[in-house]
Amino acid sequence: MDSILSAVWYTCVPWALVGAGSLLLLLGGRGELDGITRPLRDPAKVITWVQGFRLTMIGLALAGTAPAGCSTRPGLTCSRWPSA
Repeated sequence: MDSILSAVWYTCVPWALVGAGSLLLLLGGRGELDGITRPLRDPAKVITWVQGFRLTMIGLALAGTAPAGCSTRPGLTCSRWPSA
């Protein structure tokens, strides 16, 4: 079990998810802003806003889930592993 917890991929994957989630968050925010600033009678206004909102929610889920998974590791928190 210790070899799995100390593997390099075990720490790289959450950071990759945070990076991908942050990128989707920024792209979604830009899409939402584009949808909000379109003219009122533009037929693509709602579709553009919803697509941006969807990307924002996916980005928040990715960027928020990865640190939650990391928080159980002793290197990232002050807590200790329970002794077996």
